[in-house]
Amino acid sequence: MSRLTLLAVVLGLMAWGCVNRAKAVETPAPKPAVQVAPVPAGAKAGDTRHVKVGVTEAGFEPSEIEAKTGENLILDITRVTDETCATAIVIPDQKAKVELPLNKEVQVPVKAGKAGRIAFACPMNMVTGAIVVKD
Repeated sequence: MSRLTLLAVVLGLMAWGCVNRAKAVETPAPKPAVQVAPVPAGAKAGDTRHVKVGVTEAGFEPSEIEAKTGENLILDITRVTDETCATAIVIPDQKAKVELPLNKEVQVPVKAGKAGRIAFACPMNMVTGAIVVKD
């Protein structure tokens, strides 16, 4: 085989690999279904409710928590992985930032004021969730 033919084969294989890698990058991974923690029947304004939240490779689980206007929530958060940037939770509306040590439950109080969304995230805002407050 001549050097020119060998060079053409090598360049062709390299180009084929780049095209296949580019296709893999273009196709985003499917997002996991949003897990929701619903409001229990009979919940009233002023009640306090604990909601278990895990921090996994998939993010906050559940990533959406339903609440009633005026309800007091305590998020019982346990980070179970180092494979996440969610080593803390930031809740801008509550002016809160709480560190999340590995495999230790941390209680984070949240007041569900008016109807709307109370966003929460990791400090880099890459792993997100929300408390959906309804009347």
